[in-house]
Amino acid sequence: MIIQCLKSRMKTSKPTMKKLFFICLIVYGYSISSAQENTAGSGLLDFAEKKAAGNELRKLATIRLADSLGILMRSETGSSIIELSHFVNGFPRFIGTTNNNAAATTAASAVWPGGTAGLNLTGNGISLAVWDGGRVLTGHQEYSGRASQGDGSVSTSSHATHVGGTMIAAGIDPAAKGMSYQANLVSYDWNDDESEMATAAATGLQVSNHSYGYLTGWANNYRGDGRWAWFGDTTLSRTADYGFGAYEYTSRDWDTVAWLAPNYLIVKSSGNDRFEGPVTQPVAHWLWNGGTWVLSSSVRDRDGGVNGYDCIPWQGVAKNILTMGAVADIPAGYSSPSDVVLAGFSDTGPADDGRIKPDLVANGTSLYSSTSASTTSYTTLTGTSMSTPNASGSIGLLLEHRKNLTGSSTIRAATMKGLLIHTANEAGANAGPDYNFGWGLLDTRKAALLMSEDAGYGFDFNIRELSLSQGDTIRIPVYTSGSQPLASTISWTDRPSSNFTYYTNDPTPALVNDLDIRLISETAVVYFPWKLDVGNPASAATTGDNLVDNVEKVEAGTPSAQHTYLLQITHKGTLDLGPQAFSLIISGITQAPATTTWNGSVSGDWHTSGNWSNGIPGAETDVVINDVTDNIPVINASAWCHDLTIGAEGSLTVNEGMHFTVSGDLLIESDSGSTGSYLGGNPDVEGSQHIERHINGFTTAEEGWHLLSSPVTDQPIADFHTPGSGNDFYKWDENAGLWINRTAPGGTLNDLFETNFVSGRGYLVANSNVSTRIFSGPFNEDELSITGLTRNTDSDYAGWNLAGNPFPCAIAWNDGINWSAPAEFAGVAKVWDEAGAAYTDRGTGDLIPAGNGFMVQLLTGSSSALVIPSASRVHGALSWFKNAQARLILTAIDQEKSTAQQTVISFRDNATEYYDRDFDSRFLQGFAPQFYSVAGSEILSTNTLPDFTGRKYIQLGFTGNGSGNYNISLSRNDLTGINGIYLVDEQEGNVADLIRTPVYNFRSSAGDNPSRFKLLLTQNPEVTPDAKAVFSVYVSDGVIYLTSLANNDREFRISDVTGRLLTHGHTRGKNLLSVNARNYPRGLYIVAIDDGEYFQTEKFLLN
Repeated sequence: MIIQCLKSRMKTSKPTMKKLFFICLIVYGYSISSAQENTAGSGLLDFAEKKAAGNELRKLATIRLADSLGILMRSETGSSIIELSHFVNGFPRFIGTTNNNAAATTAASAVWPGGTAGLNLTGNGISLAVWDGGRVLTGHQEYSGRASQGDGSVSTSSHATHVGGTMIAAGIDPAAKGMSYQANLVSYDWNDDESEMATAAATGLQVSNHSYGYLTGWANNYRGDGRWAWFGDTTLSRTADYGFGAYEYTSRDWDTVAWLAPNYLIVKSSGNDRFEGPVTQPVAHWLWNGGTWVLSSSVRDRDGGVNGYDCIPWQGVAKNILTMGAVADIPAGYSSPSDVVLAGFSDTGPADDGRIKPDLVANGTSLYSSTSASTTSYTTLTGTSMSTPNASGSIGLLLEHRKNLTGSSTIRAATMKGLLIHTANEAGANAGPDYNFGWGLLDTRKAALLMSEDAGYGFDFNIRELSLSQGDTIRIPVYTSGSQPLASTISWTDRPSSNFTYYTNDPTPALVNDLDIRLISETAVVYFPWKLDVGNPASAATTGDNLVDNVEKVEAGTPSAQHTYLLQITHKGTLDLGPQAFSLIISGITQAPATTTWNGSVSGDWHTSGNWSNGIPGAETDVVINDVTDNIPVINASAWCHDLTIGAEGSLTVNEGMHFTVSGDLLIESDSGSTGSYLGGNPDVEGSQHIERHINGFTTAEEGWHLLSSPVTDQPIADFHTPGSGNDFYKWDENAGLWINRTAPGGTLNDLFETNFVSGRGYLVANSNVSTRIFSGPFNEDELSITGLTRNTDSDYAGWNLAGNPFPCAIAWNDGINWSAPAEFAGVAKVWDEAGAAYTDRGTGDLIPAGNGFMVQLLTGSSSALVIPSASRVHGALSWFKNAQARLILTAIDQEKSTAQQTVISFRDNATEYYDRDFDSRFLQGFAPQFYSVAGSEILSTNTLPDFTGRKYIQLGFTGNGSGNYNISLSRNDLTGINGIYLVDEQEGNVADLIRTPVYNFRSSAGDNPSRFKLLLTQNPEVTPDAKAVFSVYVSDGVIYLTSLANNDREFRISDVTGRLLTHGHTRGKNLLSVNARNYPRGLYIVAIDDGEYFQTEKFLLN
């Protein structure tokens, strides 16, 4: 024990200066452990031992000083007890009882056998304790042998017996039935209470009742002469007792016991001082001054001041206890806030630092219970002394319920306190807490039913005991039930504060570890906890950052069902003494479905229930997105799920800025036709994050080739290829014009090959067997610059570089809206069509699938970079794709090898007849037959031409893989204004109408003229409605070609403009007729066709 003299510094409270003073206290040398997670143990016993020793010395000193001053140590009138406790700063500090049909008011009767809750709770098997002005009459008939004395007190107290009866009376007299009427009770007197509380807690005590406190402010007839007495310390304030609302060393000691015993809840009366004091002043009253009582006529504040606030003294403002106020009885039970009427005497808050006190209220008026006059005596008392055992006895019922549910009554005190606050009934004129009723009226039934609900979900659902480490943020998604308000409360046993001083209304926060709770909706609406304004105690509660309370409650109204809100718990500053244990209470939630599958039958909104087979996903829900035929799911608010599987035909969009959490694994599937698509920022994936890539096997050299790229970062190539396995893996070297094999001679690894896929680069692979490979890790989501693209003019493939789509969804190539390929690159890219064994062009707005490599040509310079913006990302099924550049596609197919090559024709106002960098693509040969169009000296796979009127002939090129059967088909046509599409085969003399018959079959042999085909486009069909012939005329290499779809014989004549006949003849049913005109002079000529019924003339220019 250290005896130390403490000197305070001069401080200001509000605008008032307070005087210096000296005070001698006994400071006990116990330490506060950081192991708050542990149950009560050696720390408590150490505290108890040292506190007991100090109290013994203090008691001896107090008796000696009281004898010398002639002060009576103890007086008892009926159930009212006053006893001298000790001296502080020379002023005597007295302790007294707080005196001045509970079960229905607090709904305890609802959990009794036959009650509406159906729980049959009686307190059986639960031990409670009471500290009071003396011992209970253990032999009273209401105790039935269940009450015992825990200390050496010999003085029986009527007040203690009444309090104990309210807690555990058996109901021999039904009107006196206690809350936990089958519980056990251990009784102590209040001398050496802190030491005894610590010792009892160390042996497992879970709840105790304390219906007493230090006399503070005014007391009437204290000296038995009918005069008022004022117990304030005039050296600290001459008008108000600084003890009201003050957090000082006794408050700290009670918090210390609670901190060292985290499973022990101290229940304390708020007191009955409100509006005590003479109404008319000045009035002669007793005042302790200079070691004696003297009469004074100074004017002093009534307790609670004019408005009745700030009148809870001393221990009642401790942080870690449950402080109870009193209200009038509600015999019929609670139905609305107006039912709750504050008892006029019940002390109210705030604490000086603005904390919410009292914590709760319960019935404290006209309470009928046992007394010590005889073993069968009863009386009716009023006061917060009565509301407090109402609460502590009700807690006994909840401890029994806990034991019934879990097999043990063990529960954190902060959990029990938070549960009672969370389930309290609203009281007062405004929503939220206030300084009169605290958090509201105790409701035992609601608390018990929430415990049952938690058990029904397997525990740790509605009620959770957690811990927050330094710097951590805890985020908990909760799924709304839609049937009750969504609310959450955190409560924690805070470390005792040493920040207390001795002056009136010290605003220094007693809070040491400041935790914060927020409730965040899917649309990012943040709900803050309740808080009160210490400067305006009558004002309604508001929401915001609560800086003072170690209980915070946040409410979000009653949201509709099946929505996920995020509970977020953080802290400010440094957590003193390590991780802070806290308890979390949640209501208005339910379990999310275990699984649900997207159907999109209503819309594309992820948060619409009708779009899912089993409701909107929650954080525990496994989600499957297989088919997006109707609507692609779009996340436009925060969303959660457990496992997410996007099928090969599935897609998911996460809009920018939206938070998406996958608490399990994410898998994007792939099959032989496609790979699922994900468009958006990376979700928060707590498990694995995989994208499949299906790869077909090969049986011939032409089959099974794939151009791959990685949609994730740092993907090891070793997961896709093993040297010497018989599978192929290449990268393209534009400078050398060579494919570089990852397998070196001898089947070993080529050391010059990179270890991981390079994002934005493509690779050529072929596997001997069908396989599904896995890309693992976070998706590429940001704009990507593909650097090091080269152009070697000495190469046969000058400027062709193998790039890759770096995203887990398709990109719209060079769409001109979200991005444009730089001027030094060709405006058309190429992807490999595995089925056709040929390159396929991707022009403006065309899609390049996820995980797909593509060839892009650098046209100028020796090196450059290609930037692919994230805005280029699209899903393959987007209707937007239909608005891409209109085009006509012809496909040449080797019918024996099943390889195919496409050529593309389109028209634009600003195109030319020659190679256009922005629109055209040079032909790049694969394994398929060579099939292209000709523009000047260029052979093109995509040929964009200027708009035309009338007719347009386009020279095609074709070279087969060898002698065999082939066909050319019209694969696509969305050109407008083109109503005639004809394939002219000059070698066979045929003209095929590809609109009527879109496939033209033919045979090709080695040595055939590659220019045998022309494409004729007309704005009107070349056949009249009555099927009469309409001829077209074109000239090629000095030969005049006459084409017709009709097979009947026609006479033709060719004349010059003077009418001189140059030649004539008959078509004899041929579709294509050629006339050698190489010897004709250049000029304008006229051809006339006549079948006897229909006559047609056409002009043409011979160059």
